[in-house]
Amino acid sequence: MLADVNGLSYYPRVVDRADRRGIGVAATGAEGTSRDLLILHPHTGEVLAYEAAHATGSGWQVATYVLFLGHGHAARRWWEPPSPARPVPPLQRRLYPRPQQHWLQTSTQPCEIPPYPKPGARR
Repeated sequence: MLADVNGLSYYPRVVDRADRRGIGVAATGAEGTSRDLLILHPHTGEVLAYEAAHATGSGWQVATYVLFLGHGHAARRWWEPPSPARPVPPLQRRLYPRPQQHWLQTSTQPCEIPPYPKPGARR
């Protein structure tokens, strides 16, 4: 199906860097200086590899190459809660906010930095 799409090139025999045979589908940029190549398994259509390259005087220079060696299946997406959702247990004790100590130091001059209080000094 992808071989019939305008703007895509079809390569029936391609070998990825793991020495697996597949089919290649490539899209070339409008200027002809960049190319994206997707290597697919010939029977299942699984993605085997992806390559991004740019044209040089001696041919295509690979900029990015991604090799997919394994795959898996997840029963849910990572942001979805597990099914069924477990209820949140109640807190065993009540939490009260603790008072914080804050020091506010002001100066008479706008750019003057006041000295730090000495350890153990009372204010």
